[in-house]
Amino acid sequence: MTKTSFRAQLQQSLTPQSQLVAGSAELELDELLAATPAVETEDVVSISSAAALDFIKSLLQYDGAANKLLLLPATADTELTTALQQQAAALPAKEHTQWLLATSGTTGTPKLISHSLNSLTRQLQRNLTKGAELRWGLLYDPARFAGLQVVLQALCGGSALVIPEGESLTDQLQQLIDAKVNALSATPSLWRKLLMLPGLGKLPLRHITLGGESTDQQTLNALKQKFPQAKIRHIYASTEAGVGFSVADGLAGFPASWLDNKTRKPGPDSTLLLRSNEQEQWLDTGDLIEVTSDRVYFQGRLNGTINVGGNKLQPELIESFLLGQNGVADAHVYGQPNKMMGNLVAADVVLQSGHTKEAVFKAIREACRSQFEAWQCPALLRQVAEIETSAAGKKIRQQARTTE
Repeated sequence: MTKTSFRAQLQQSLTPQSQLVAGSAELELDELLAATPAVETEDVVSISSAAALDFIKSLLQYDGAANKLLLLPATADTELTTALQQQAAALPAKEHTQWLLATSGTTGTPKLISHSLNSLTRQLQRNLTKGAELRWGLLYDPARFAGLQVVLQALCGGSALVIPEGESLTDQLQQLIDAKVNALSATPSLWRKLLMLPGLGKLPLRHITLGGESTDQQTLNALKQKFPQAKIRHIYASTEAGVGFSVADGLAGFPASWLDNKTRKPGPDSTLLLRSNEQEQWLDTGDLIEVTSDRVYFQGRLNGTINVGGNKLQPELIESFLLGQNGVADAHVYGQPNKMMGNLVAADVVLQSGHTKEAVFKAIREACRSQFEAWQCPALLRQVAEIETSAAGKKIRQQARTTE
């Protein structure tokens, strides 16, 4: 195995501010490196992210020594762990250590995607002078692609990394505030939850990134209003494709000129196709796109449509519209099974403070009727305290709900 490893990259990236904060533990990275010797091993090493500090120590120990690093999400149970270990064992060895990440699909056993440390760090920002000024917070599972990107950017970029403990988002936010975190990445769904917390403005954020889901204009606007001095980027990436591109102009979607037919183009099903300069085959992302004037907008997943009486509806279309309505803090649109229509359009809505259900729901119905065809309008509206998200911070796309 090659010795050009994660450990070597960290040693080259140390700054006086290089630090790892995990709960109550504060470690200088040079001390962590000295206390975590490399370990020679064979074939597959399974590394769970249930304890983030131990997860990072294991990466330091085994990258460049093991054939494969199987990165196990914190939520992986015994059955899933066994299935992923079997997948990993069946993969052929390569010249470099393979970092194996599980896809975050919601149905069936996740598929393992093989990366190298080089592919994972290819698009990191390497300016150590600027990196030394940043303190990154980690709200993702580090065994997921988005979380691993935060870990690698912080530690290989000369920054501090703060990993809050506990499951309460309010408690995690307070830990980020106490640690003076000024760079943070989250899904749009998670950012909308954070925006509803009164303490968010206490974070001295200078760098904000969004990823994992399509980014809507309303969330971008809310973050810009809350943190006018911060640099805001939304990143298109996936476990399969790696980091595709990032957008920093403050607008949802991306410029149409980026569809260059070399690395990005629309597919026959209007999905986005990607490939790197080193690849010959195109990867179908399964994400629907629409070109409007000089902008490309994401429309949702190809397999995520709601069938309403034979008509196909992308729930993200209605969600984006609802997020622009006065009094709406967050929304989730889904299909409610119906014997006659197949599905009815239903929406869960989180209200902004100071707004009543009756007034907001009346305004939503009137606005939808003026904007959409009747079958596209939510037939069922439900007020909820929050929108359910997965361990990856994404909305859980499912149908049958209890309505009121």
